[in-house]
Amino acid sequence: MIPVAQDDTITINVARFIEWAEVKPHLHKTHDEMVYVLKGTGQMFVNEK
Repeated sequence: MIPVAQDDTITINVARFIEWAEVKPHLHKTHDEMVYVLKGTGQMFVNEK
């Protein structure tokens, strides 16, 4: 994880995941999260959908 920018509303990081990596369900109360995939595929659940 490489931090790029952060303020009161957003945190921007660059991350590289190995195959089968998993991010556990979590909640961002004050920050937005954006995911931009450069290569590969994955699944993302928003509000359990």
